[in-house]
Amino acid sequence: MSNVILNINSNAGYSAEQVADESITLYALLEAVQDAIETHGAEAKVVLNNGGRYGANYGNITDNFDIFSAEEEDDDQ
Repeated sequence: MSNVILNINSNAGYSAEQVADESITLYALLEAVQDAIETHGAEAKVVLNNGGRYGANYGNITDNFDIFSAEEEDDDQ
């Protein structure tokens, strides 16, 4: 079984609004995943890489949490 690296830009903002304009769509993510499956196989493990920032550079997507959730609204608004 192989690993495939998903490059991410973590710690880019303090709210979802600050980074949303530079984020990809779910459709673009789906296309990238489909391409990765064709290249690496459906059983390849996804490993996250945050681009060499300080501390640990690698992470994972785990099923211990919901993979997707709604953006939390700020109580101050």
